[in-house]
Amino acid sequence: MLVMVVLEGSDDHRFVHVEGDASVSHFNPRLSRGDHQHLITVRRKWR
Repeated sequence: MLVMVVLEGSDDHRFVHVEGDASVSHFNPRLSRGDHQHLITVRRKWR
């Protein structure tokens, strides 16, 4: 199952981007504003 998560943009916050190797530059992080949409795979747990 795919779930779409929408994080709505706001003038009150910005998003910090985490790079592909899971790193974030603490002194100069890459930031963005606006809506962000993410597709997340949810797997069924088998009993």
